[in-house]
Amino acid sequence: MIPDLYNVQLMAYYREPIAFTQGEIDPIYVVNLGIRKDFTNIRATVSLNGSDILNISVFRIQTDDIEISQMRFFNQEARIGTISQTYSIWCI
Repeated sequence: MIPDLYNVQLMAYYREPIAFTQGEIDPIYVVNLGIRKDFTNIRATVSLNGSDILNISVFRIQTDDIEISQMRFFNQEARIGTISQTYSIWCI
């Protein structure tokens, strides 16, 4: 008999730097993780999901002009985690 294991999904996202006339947007990195456990004996599923689990998602933009240079940072307020539980009433 094959043991009942967890299902794991890892999502990594990378967006390369973007250059424009007056500056540049730095690259963006994000790593999300999801874990699911199926309980077939009671027809239930429990899932745990986490976004930006490494807390590395930062949006940086630099603009340069003749008179002024700016560097702006935007960070997600908090990493987000969810827990969900589902039950199947009947199976066809």
